[in-house]
Amino acid sequence: MSTAPLPDAVATAAAVTAGTISPVELVEAVLERVERIDPVLNSYTTLLRGRALARAHAIGRTTGTTPRPLPGLPVAVKDNLHVAGAPTSLGVYPPAVAEPVRSAEAVRLLERAGAVVLGKTNLHQLAYGATGDVSAFGPVRNPHDPARMAGGSSGGSAAAVAAGLCAAALGTDTGGSVRVPAALCGVVGLKPTRGAVGTGGVVPLGPTLDCVGLLTRTVRDCAALFAVLAGRTTPRDTAARERLDGYRIGVPDAFYFDDVQPAVGAACLRALDTKSKLVVI
Repeated sequence: MSTAPLPDAVATAAAVTAGTISPVELVEAVLERVERIDPVLNSYTTLLRGRALARAHAIGRTTGTTPRPLPGLPVAVKDNLHVAGAPTSLGVYPPAVAEPVRSAEAVRLLERAGAVVLGKTNLHQLAYGATGDVSAFGPVRNPHDPARMAGGSSGGSAAAVAAGLCAAALGTDTGGSVRVPAALCGVVGLKPTRGAVGTGGVVPLGPTLDCVGLLTRTVRDCAALFAVLAGRTTPRDTAARERLDGYRIGVPDAFYFDDVQPAVGAACLRALDTKSKLVVI
């Protein structure tokens, strides 16, 4: 199974702004790819073709007059966040919420920035599981090897991003539900600090722990979309970045390194060795 052939989200948005590709052409191309590839991966529960194309046409009519940070960007939404008019399934059938009247706060922010929601992504049932194998819609498969699991609970979002079935996706993370599938599918997963992104319109699992997170193909994409979700128009300016000198990082010497691929462990240790070069975006 091939992984994403599309440009990253930032490059895609720039191409739409420059007129290299229209939002309609972009959305149609990604929808065609979804319909061709997703029967194997099962990353989507609901594909919102009509809604997505209508929004792409609307974005196309205003691209030159109304600058937006994410014009026409095709995104997917985990199926425990509301999208107005689309069922919120939670991986159960019949859907937990048949037709919400208002989209989740994070969805509204992405759409306000110009993003186009292609559909709702599959998840470990009730967002309560780490494999992505338990869902009324069937298991999510890993795009690198469909015989393997995608992880959970935001497995559909991670698989869709990795396979180029969207440019980025929303997930939720209560105890690893963004970070686990991101690791298994080889994409970037961000669980923001709790409160950084509003959870309005998310069906709760653990209300004091739930966070809306992101699945993207690059760190740059993650920074750009997080800026939108956090209420900024752009990532924090380079001149304002903060060095992490003086911070202390605790590293466990057992458990996390006991049963890990050597290359993964080595990469973690290299990152720790270069911590002084890290920045807060």
